[in-house]
Amino acid sequence: MATRPRRPAARDVSPERQCPRVRHRVDLWLRAFKAVARLAIKQTSLDRWSGSQAALVHVGDTRAYLLRGGELSPLTQDHTYVQSLVDQRRLNPEEAASHPDRALLVRAIGAGAGPVEVDLALRAAMVGDRYLLCSDGLSAVVDRSALREAVSVSAAPEEVAGQLIDLAYAHGAPDNIACVVADAVACEGSAL
Repeated sequence: MATRPRRPAARDVSPERQCPRVRHRVDLWLRAFKAVARLAIKQTSLDRWSGSQAALVHVGDTRAYLLRGGELSPLTQDHTYVQSLVDQRRLNPEEAASHPDRALLVRAIGAGAGPVEVDLALRAAMVGDRYLLCSDGLSAVVDRSALREAVSVSAAPEEVAGQLIDLAYAHGAPDNIACVVADAVACEGSAL
């Protein structure tokens, strides 16, 4: 009888404890983020910005959601082969959820020799907004209504992230569960 590995008792997310592959992906993400930041600074004068905005850079199948006014809205769309079939109306979302190639990426950082096309967006940020960034280890096993309910609690972001990981394990997540929860707050001297 096959047994599923047990979840570790403590969540040690320090970089020293992460596997080299994860560190490599984080390094690639940081390099991509810095490149986008350099481009934004070169092409946009910061003193011309007005209001409060959140910048979103996305590639791959990691999800970003916004909780505003009790509604959880997706901010990203997967860059997978199966999502492209859904976009072309060759598959419906129910078929996509169980498709054997649902994790096959068509756009990803570090895949291929050339530069990768990323989705860039500036979004209005409001005090009270809550953002959820998560791997498919969470979004693939926990439906959006359960995500909304978990993210809606008025606990600290770190606590909510831990609860989401627990929820993913409770729903049978096989592995690769990562999430970040962040709240938009007012800062002294800021419009936000």
